[in-house]
Amino acid sequence: MTTPVEAKKKKNYFAWIFGCLGVFLLVCSLIANVALGIVLLGEDYGQTSSYTSAYSEKCLQGSCSNPNKIVVIDVNGALFFDEGTTSLFNPMTPTVESIGEQLDQATEDPDVQAVVLNINSPGGSVTASDYLHNKVVKAQESGLIVTTYIKDIGASGAYYLAAPSDTIMANPTALTGSIGVIISTLNYEGLFEKLGLKSVVYKSGASKDLLSSTREQTEEEKEIVQGIVDETQGRFLGIVKENRPVTEENVATISDGRIFTAQQAKEVNLIDSTGYFQDVLTKTAELAELTEYSVAQYEQPFTFGQLFSGLGALAKNDVVRELKKEAYSNRSEVLYLWR
Repeated sequence: MTTPVEAKKKKNYFAWIFGCLGVFLLVCSLIANVALGIVLLGEDYGQTSSYTSAYSEKCLQGSCSNPNKIVVIDVNGALFFDEGTTSLFNPMTPTVESIGEQLDQATEDPDVQAVVLNINSPGGSVTASDYLHNKVVKAQESGLIVTTYIKDIGASGAYYLAAPSDTIMANPTALTGSIGVIISTLNYEGLFEKLGLKSVVYKSGASKDLLSSTREQTEEEKEIVQGIVDETQGRFLGIVKENRPVTEENVATISDGRIFTAQQAKEVNLIDSTGYFQDVLTKTAELAELTEYSVAQYEQPFTFGQLFSGLGALAKNDVVRELKKEAYSNRSEVLYLWR
């Protein structure tokens, strides 16, 4: 007859066995899922080139084994350095740096014949826009065809980087233009007076705080800031005139910073045509003299770090993200930004 102590030991023994079995099955399941993921990644991303890179390739159209590739690079959101976001379901929202890296990868990969910039951006900082513009020029100098598709908005700095493209096509409902420069700051001197607050500033020169929000700017300071705006605007217009068939009459129209519909932009030669994404792929293949080709897109390989970053992003309050988005328009810096 089994004693209560023996029965308890027997019960613990079986519990231990079933626990170990459960852990074993869990480990086997994880291994099987990882293996399956590797197989699926091999099918979806399979890089046919011997070129080693930081980004995986997702085949969008055509045979993935075709060595002639057109690479689509997304340019989304405001263009500021270190402003990319990561989420659980969208592990890579392109940063300025990552867009530049993708252009570098396309430039260095001998199988890539052309790049399509898929733009949906209001522009951003002058430096970020110029950085990507330079990457586009370098890609073209290497022999790549670079085209632009303006999906929804391709304005200001986003147009600046796209200007050298071999062709620019926009969705019929897209907005573009906003060729101009802006510097702004808030002035809350009156609010300080009502609250009984006063800003105390120690500065090394009279113009050190020329964008101060706590006082009115002097006429001399306004001239200094306007001079920066005018010089930067001159650079922007120079890029446009160098790369686009605009007449002097067109320049007079576009230089006031206005936004254009796709049809209006075509009339002043800011874009070459209107159409849809498949149309720009067809045009790109034509310019690159490709009859058979594959269309690929770069994606960062998945890491567990992205998983944790994504979980953290989900935990962020939407209001905080919206405030950050709104803050773009209040930066005290030189901007190629439509707002």
